[in-house]
Formats: sequence, C-alpha cells, structure tokens
Amino acid sequence: MTVVIMTYNRPRYARRAIAFHERRNQRALVIDGSDNSALSLREQLELQSVQYFHAREPFQKRLAMAGSLIETQFVVLQGDDDFHLTDGLESCCDVLRQNPEYSSACGIPLFQRRLDNGTWHVFPWTSGWPPLDWDNASIFDSRPIERLWRHFSPYCPTSMYGVMRKSAFAQITSSASLLSIPNIYREEYLFESVLAIVGSIRVLPVVMWLKSNENVSITQREPDIGFFEYLARTTSEGSIEKFVSLVFDTVHRIEPAIQIDRGELFDAFKKLVQTDCRQQHASHDFSKWSASTRRWLKGNNHVRTLGRMCRDVVRGTYSLNPWVRAGKAMIRHGKRSDLAELREVSRVLVEFHR
Repeated sequence: MTVVIMTYNRPRYARRAIAFHERRNQRALVIDGSDNSALSLREQLELQSVQYFHAREPFQKRLAMAGSLIETQFVVLQGDDDFHLTDGLESCCDVLRQNPEYSSACGIPLFQRRLDNGTWHVFPWTSGWPPLDWDNASIFDSRPIERLWRHFSPYCPTSMYGVMRKSAFAQITSSASLLSIPNIYREEYLFESVLAIVGSIRVLPVVMWLKSNENVSITQREPDIGFFEYLARTTSEGSIEKFVSLVFDTVHRIEPAIQIDRGELFDAFKKLVQTDCRQQHASHDFSKWSASTRRWLKGNNHVRTLGRMCRDVVRGTYSLNPWVRAGKAMIRHGKRSDLAELREVSRVLVEFHR
C-alpha cells in the first residue's frame, strides 16, 4: 500500500513525515505544493521508499496528481503532521483483500494535543462519534442508497481517512478537481459519499491513526461550516444537483454495473441536506451508545483516574508516556493497540519539539 501525504508550506513537518516513513521502509508519496521545495535534489535522489514531488499547484490538482501516480493496490491519505500505525494499516489491507465488496476499511484514531507548556494529551478522537464505538460505524447494507443514508446518520469520517482501493482513489481524486463548491469539506464529502455508495465500510477495533493539533488546517477556503449546512444555505443555483451528478458519475466509473438511480440519489442527498445529520447527531440519545462507551464516560473522572494511576504505580505498570497510557486504555476496552509503535511515535514527537 501507499501512504499519500499532502503538504503545503510546512517543510519541517514534511521532512519529519518523510524521515518517519523512510525509517519504517513504508511506501509513501509526498505531494508538496509549497512555495519552495522541502528537500534538495540530492535529498530527493537519496530517498528509498518515499517518492517526493514538488508541485506548486492548487490542492485539487495535487490530489488528482496523487491519484494518477499510485501503483499499489491500496492507498491511505495522511496529513503531514499525522501518523499511521503499521498494525492498523495492515489489518485494513487484509480485510479489503478478503472482502471485495468493501470499499474502505479504517481503524480507530487517537488525538494527540500539545499544550502550551509542552506536555501532551493523547485520547480517543470522537469527531462527533462515541469515542469507543468507532468500530460500530461499519456499514454493511446491501443497497447503495441505504449505505449512503446510514453513513451520514450519524456521520463518522471513516472512509477518506481510511484505507481504500487504488481504483476508487484514482477516480475520486480526478473528480475532486471538478468540485467548485467553496467549502473546506468538499473533498471529504465527495470521498465519503462515493465510497459509501460503492461498497460496505468496515471499521476495525484497532488503533490505526494518530491525529495531531500541531498545525492549523492547510485548507483555508471559506466558509468554514458543515458541508450539508453550506448546501442548505447557499444561493448558488444547482449546487446540490452538481454535487450529486459528480458523485453519480464517479460511482459509475468505479463500478459501472452498480444499480443506482440518479433521481433516487438526488432525493437522498436532498433529504440529508434538509435534516443536517451533523446537528442531528449532536443531540443523539445517550442510551444508544455502547455499554463500553458509557462505562468509559462515567469512569473518566479525576477520582477514578487517580485510582487507576495509583493501582498501576503499585503494580509497576504505570507509564509516564501519554501515548502508551492511551494505548493501554484502548486495550482495556477491547481494542487492539501496538504499544511499541506508539512509543516510536512519541519519541519522534518529543525529539521534534525539543
């Protein structure tokens, strides 16, 4: 598989990501749209597992460029300040190999936050979804429209940031260059919509992705509001129709035999826009969350945390490493987490900010 990294005017982070994948012998493709190249020509020639391209082009064109350069069976997108764990990526690839009806597979993300005093907090990233229920966000419905509706009711961004097949990535990135909607989530919703229609989405109970807050988003387009909310508000004529048409055409380039009606697809998107599933999910019923999540939330208070810390200190298992602590917490709740890889990431980050 190939890890695709899009970067823009963050040379230190681009170099960190390149060095990380070179050390792990992980195939990666870095598309740098910066004003100046992050690497010298000599450094580029010395790369073994990473391909680096400096292209001063808009984000959509660089995304399409990435789609045309992929040679491996599977691909995953990564921010230049994020990290993926090998265990999670390999698990996703295995699932996609064994299940041709799946369009994407994703693991559980952790969020790493660096505070002003230099300390780090690492914890499950919710993104509007119960923090221990990501693996329940899998979508297995047989009908494409039902998969689409379930994927956004409630919404969990599992596909664009998961492992997908090369063929789908190439077609979606090509279509992304045609998007003219001025909203920062437009590419994300194109990925998520197309992949939900094309096939089932599997989320595995394994830590795969470390999302960082070290930088602000490199996408600075406005307005910064939810995608469906923007479509509901916009006065631009035919915005929904144009997006649906692009999704429909992209789906049929990936799966020409798929049974889906353009009018039915438009009705589904119109309903999604009207109900605004992002806001709908914000007030969803707490009782529907899994028992493990409810226990985690109820137990996530200072007294219980101090109690667990004292117990681990007595047992000699307490770790000062916040990444390892987060990994152990996931293991306690039945999720798989590679603690050795988390230690490796922690060393890279601590050294980088020293």
